[in-house]
Order: sequence, then structure tokens, then C-alpha cells
Amino acid sequence: MMLVIKNRSFKEITSFRIGGKIRNLYVPVTIEDLKHVFSMLKDTTFYLIGAGTNILASEQEFQHVVTMKMFNKTLKFHGNHLIAYAGNTTRRVAIECAKHSLSGFEFLIDVPGLIGGAIVMNAGCFGREVSQMLEEITFLTVDGEIQPITDFHFKRRYCDVQERKGAIIAGKFKLQERRKAEIETTMQEYTKYRRNNQPLRYPSAGGIFKNYKLLPKILPFLKNSRIGDAEICMSAPNWILNKGKATSTDVMQLICNLQTLAKEKLNENLELEIKVLP
Repeated sequence: MMLVIKNRSFKEITSFRIGGKIRNLYVPVTIEDLKHVFSMLKDTTFYLIGAGTNILASEQEFQHVVTMKMFNKTLKFHGNHLIAYAGNTTRRVAIECAKHSLSGFEFLIDVPGLIGGAIVMNAGCFGREVSQMLEEITFLTVDGEIQPITDFHFKRRYCDVQERKGAIIAGKFKLQERRKAEIETTMQEYTKYRRNNQPLRYPSAGGIFKNYKLLPKILPFLKNSRIGDAEICMSAPNWILNKGKATSTDVMQLICNLQTLAKEKLNENLELEIKVLP
């Protein structure tokens, strides 16, 4: 049964621990739940989120937010193909694929989020992206129509399914056979790298910019790496950390300062990877 939770906050449901009050938080579990939510909200403003790991929400009040965090978590293996429903965490998908000696999702072992969001954002690291395995998307429109989609286009941290109104229900992926022990070794190496190189102690939304390799060229010109409780991690400058009670205004000021420097010094545009609401 679908939950409707009253008066929650984005601080409670996002990895950044930043954001305003949510009047109505809808938590669909089944496709029918999701159809019902869409039928109620399709003519009003609402926000659809996954696990909330790449979101910066403002401090304003939000009337309607739909989270896919408790949605269907079915996994179906057919030979070297996997159908993964949108509510699965990326970590679970990676682990279950390893159990079936299927390779492809190792890079997602410590990438926080849901597989639906990973498709929408074309999640990637270590030279791998979701787009390399995805064959088909099952999509639910806000009008309640279930559509198979095979004609999709990807860029870095982008899939054009973002432009459609509705939600991903599931994705079909083609994987490669590989020894389970080898897959597990690769995942352990990725986990070790993340723990040694990423600032996991404080709340954040992970990487802020798509073209983050520009950052080392402009950081010497940055006057302040901290505004309020929001701070750029100088050892991993594509991360902005919430060191306490950071606000979206604090974070956005740091982002704007970096974007201004990139334009002034390099004539380049720093493109956001995170989603800013609204």
C-alpha cells in the first residue's frame, strides 16, 4: 500500500541533508501506486526523485514530491540479460549480478542511488557508464501508459528520457559472463579506491560538475572555499560538503563562484551534474 507522508523535509531524504519542507511525500511501491499518484498530480507541479543522492533542494516549501525509494525491487535474470526494476539500489544490482557471474555493473558497487536514477543520469565511473549495457527502458507516462523505449540517446550524466513526463519502471541490460571471484575482486578494488580518495565523512551530493577537470585550473583564483557550512573539498574539488547546517544558498554561491571563474579565466562553462530543485 502506498504511503503519503506529511510534513517531511528534504534534509531527511537527500544525501546532502539540505532543503525545505515537503507537504506531501508520496511513496509508491507498485506500478498501480505510481499510476494513482500520476493521475492525482499530473495537472499540478510535483517533483519525482529516486534515492535523493544527486539533489540540491532549496529551502522553500514543496507541496508534492514523489520518491521511488520503496518502488518495486524485482530483478529478473534471463541468460546474460537482466531486467531490473527502478526501486533497486545500484549496490544490490551489482551484488546480484556478481552472484550470477555476470559482469558490467561492478563500477556501481559504491555509487549511491537507485537503478532508475542511474539510467536517467547515465551513471558512470572508472570508464564505465550505464548506457554501455542498457537495451530497453520500460516507462510509465503521467497519463498511465506503459511504453517500451529502445530509441534513447546518452551524453555524460544524461539520458534523453529525462525530457519525458513520467517515470522509469525498469531497465533491460545485456551483461557479460565472468567468473564470480574476478567480479568480486574488481568491486573490492573500486570500494578501496573510493574510501581512499573520496570525502565520505560529510553529507554531499557527490560530483557537482560534469566537466570537473576544469576545476584545478581555476581553484588558485578562488578566494573562499567555504561559505556558511558549505565547503569545497580541496582534495576532491568536484565535491561540496555540508559541514553542519549548510543551506542551498551557501552551496549555490560556491557553485556560482566557480562557474564565474571558469568563464573569466578559461572562457568555459561549468555544467552541473547535480539536479537543483527548483
